[in-house]
Amino acid sequence: MLNFIDPQFFPDQTYTKHYDYYLVMLSVLIAVIGSYSAFGTAERIHSSNNKTHIALWTLFGATTMGVCIWSMHFIGSLALMLPVPITYDLAITILSILPAFEASGAVLWLMAHDTYSTAKLLLCGLLLGAGVGAMHYTGMAAMQMNAHMGYITPIFFISIIVAVVLATIALKIKFQAINHGAYQFLSKPQVLSAVVMGIAISGMHFTAMKAVVYMPIDVAITTNAGLQTSHLTLIVGLTTFLVLIIALLLPLAFRLKEMTVALKQNEESLII
Repeated sequence: MLNFIDPQFFPDQTYTKHYDYYLVMLSVLIAVIGSYSAFGTAERIHSSNNKTHIALWTLFGATTMGVCIWSMHFIGSLALMLPVPITYDLAITILSILPAFEASGAVLWLMAHDTYSTAKLLLCGLLLGAGVGAMHYTGMAAMQMNAHMGYITPIFFISIIVAVVLATIALKIKFQAINHGAYQFLSKPQVLSAVVMGIAISGMHFTAMKAVVYMPIDVAITTNAGLQTSHLTLIVGLTTFLVLIIALLLPLAFRLKEMTVALKQNEESLII
């Protein structure tokens, strides 16, 4: 359960938060690259007429975006340095990807079907922003330490607004790219939408981290044996690397294959 703190009654004793800024930058980079990869699958969904292919590309894109959001969160969390040891509940850590996965799948499917409308854009922005927020706060619940966590109420809600607003802007750029031009692996709308979405994910995370307050406790809390930060770093790092490599190369490989087939057909028609 989330513990909210009224700014007027701020606790007297709190732990000071410090960050490893190399990990902060890495987390933002992962958010941008992951968004770029996931948004690339929207074109594959949009251009496919096969229901099975549509379902598979949607699943693939949702997995990519879900892992991107999840990885950004935990690498961003690993950047946090507190004067107490931190471990992570394994079950909650794994389950925390579900809100991001489900929201991403719904948004990618909506993006690639029917026509653009303001109502559809706002719905997608709300879904994706809420998915990012739900993933973050579920992931925060996985943290185990000898400290109480509380959230400064106004900043908590600002973090959700940041995610929804920036996600909506990113999706607007991507919607327009899908509906008004052919897909290009490197294009201004593709890059811009990914950058804005990456900022939405990381902006929500670090705004939310600004909201959290860690309060020391006198009696040690007994926690379940959890993932050490070194183990979490390895799991998140390997998962992210594998997913992003596949997510970047697979849509491109399909696009190149289609271009090769089209060129071959053109050559054959010229010969005839």
